Amino acid sequence: GSQPLVADLSILAQIAVYKRCLVRLRRLGLAKPRWRPPLAHARAIAAQSSPASEALRTLADLYYAARFGRRALSDDELARADHALSTLEALRRTELEPSR
Repeated sequence: GSQPLVADLSILAQIAVYKRCLVRLRRLGLAKPRWRPPLAHARAIAAQSSPASEALRTLADLYYAARFGRRALSDDELARADHALSTLEALRRTELEPSR
């Protein structure tokens, strides 16, 4: 039936959300190096911005579930992704702690 297509669209949507997350982190001065896994980067930026770190952790977990679990995210997971992205987009550079 249409279930694989729905799952594929959900995966593509989650990848797009994750890419928006990476763009927002870059604009905040918290860019993720290509070589660093997302969860490691979430830990690395925690001292500068706990909200950004938590948002990245949430989005990375959901990205992994969609991308590598090859499954559609639930409505609750999509709501969590939306909330995490909104949190990131609301942050301002001036709210970050200086890097050490």
